[in-house]
This record gives sequence, C-alpha cells and structure tokens, in this order.
Amino acid sequence: MSDLIMVTWIQGFLSGTNTQRLMDSDKAMKVQPDSQSIVAFVDKFCRDNPLKTVYEASILLDMSY
Repeated sequence: MSDLIMVTWIQGFLSGTNTQRLMDSDKAMKVQPDSQSIVAFVDKFCRDNPLKTVYEASILLDMSY
C-alpha cells in the first residue's frame, strides 16, 4: 500500500474517532500527528506485528497520541 493512501485513510480514521469522542464526552479534539509521524508509527507497528492490520495500527495510534 502506498504511504499516501495509507496516511490519507488513517487521517480520516483519526478524524472520525476524534469527532465521535467529542460527541460522546465533550472532550477537546486532539491535534492529529503529522504524515511523517503516522508513517513512522505504522512502519514500526507492522515490523513488530507482521500479522496485524493497518486498522489495528490505527486504533493503537489513536489511543497513544
């Protein structure tokens, strides 16, 4: 998967989880990590967890920033 497509998908995923979090709890929205940080996070996640998916990496990324 190209980095551009992956980063764009993850940014949309993070935007959605951020919006849902705001609607559920009135917590302030988080600032998303930049594209390079997303790629670095997912690359490391995938090296460490070769059988897991980009979706699972995205969930962990959402919980960790």
